[in-house]
Amino acid sequence: RFHNNTVFTGAEHDSAVLRILDQPAPPTGLILANNLFYTLGTMSLDLSLAGDAQVMHNAYFGSIDGPEDEPEAVRDDPKLAQPGVGTTLREGLKGYQTHEDSPLRDAGIRLGDHGNHDFWGNSVPRGEVIDIGAHQGPSDNEAQPDQPVQTP
Repeated sequence: RFHNNTVFTGAEHDSAVLRILDQPAPPTGLILANNLFYTLGTMSLDLSLAGDAQVMHNAYFGSIDGPEDEPEAVRDDPKLAQPGVGTTLREGLKGYQTHEDSPLRDAGIRLGDHGNHDFWGNSVPRGEVIDIGAHQGPSDNEAQPDQPVQTP
């Protein structure tokens, strides 16, 4: 599985992000889900030799099209804080976190075990659904810190 990643390339890069190479038999069981592919340059995603790959709930922004047969793909501005600015781990990479009105929030699909935390240490999942990308922001279905959970 390749899931919940944020892949960013700057204007000076033309990149092949994912390419399945010719093999005697195509790979089986590949799941490509909940990833954000964001480029200021040009990015390609070649899944032509990916066999029975499941490609779902990914986001594509910039000069990348992504698969045409992915109906739940997000192709709008992901509204990242400051992409391309961060250079150090965790603190410096906060520019890749999503704003609260990002279309990536609650747009992913649950795949089972996502691990316990995202890249920044946020709980995964937060609420009922998963975000697209490496940042799991607060969900509309989640109690906010220091606020009591409302019960009927």
